[in-house]
Amino acid sequence: MTVGRAEMTVEGTVMASSPPDGLALRLAATLDRRFYPRVPIVVEIELEQIDGSDTPIRAVTVDLSEGGALVRCSDPFPPGGRAFVGIPGPWGSPVMAIGQVVSCAIAPGEHLYRMRLEFTSLGDEQRRHLHDWLAETQTAGTTLT
Repeated sequence: MTVGRAEMTVEGTVMASSPPDGLALRLAATLDRRFYPRVPIVVEIELEQIDGSDTPIRAVTVDLSEGGALVRCSDPFPPGGRAFVGIPGPWGSPVMAIGQVVSCAIAPGEHLYRMRLEFTSLGDEQRRHLHDWLAETQTAGTTLT
C-alpha cells in the first residue's frame, strides 16, 4: 500500500472483492512498527521534556532511525511522555524532532535507563538530513562515537 510518498506493508485478510479494483480487508490487530531500519550508531543527543523540566538532559543513542531511537540516559522520562530531541550531525545545526517515550526501564547490569523514543514530529528537510546521514553511515559500516 502506498501512503503519500511512502510504501507500507500491512497484514490482513481479504473479506470480499468488488470488481474491477475493490477489496474489503480486515487488517491485523498490530502492524509492523519497524518501517524504518535501525542503524546502530552512538551519538550524544539532547532531550528536553515537554510539559516537564526545562532542563535538557544528555543521552547517548544505541540505535537510530527516521522513526525513532533507543537511547541510554541517567534521567528517566515517563512512558507516554514527550520530549524535544536534538540530534547533531554533519549538516550543521541539529535535527530537531518531537519524540514520544514508548518505554523506559533500567538497563540490566547498568546504572542507566534505556528509553525507546518514537519520533512523532520530524520535518521533511530534517528527515531528509537524517535519512541521508544514516544511509551513509550504514553503507560505510561505521559506528560514530
